[in-house]
Amino acid sequence: MTNSIGAFLTYTDYQVHTSYLITHANLLGFDQTEIAMMAATALYHRKALPRKKCPELAALDQRAQQIVYILSALLRLAEPLDCGQAGHIQGARLCVVDTRHVALQIDATHECQVAVWGVQKHLAAFEKVFGRPLVIRVRQRQAPSIPACR
Repeated sequence: MTNSIGAFLTYTDYQVHTSYLITHANLLGFDQTEIAMMAATALYHRKALPRKKCPELAALDQRAQQIVYILSALLRLAEPLDCGQAGHIQGARLCVVDTRHVALQIDATHECQVAVWGVQKHLAAFEKVFGRPLVIRVRQRQAPSIPACR
């Protein structure tokens, strides 16, 4: 299950609802550009990548548009890693492998193939945004032991 606020309304196209809620929530501490960037990031973290002709992006300057591209690509990777309440995934980080490749290192306490499949759906989007292919590496670790109660 996703942690997106729009999914509380409906799972179908929840990214649209999330974007709407961010835009209209009167978020304190953020200026209008930051709110527009957050809303666009939420909107484009699923399905199609943003295009410069999209009204949500057209309203932003070039630097803000680039930030939305990057954040939406990263959110695409993060969302499947946060699935479920089991807490099998202990951490994840991006590492530069060489001048042409980036690796996503996933630390897990149990098998996490569903999360890996979720990330794999977004490999093309990552490469389009960052200009490098993403390699997924899973390192399975032992779950920390919890001392027995007396």
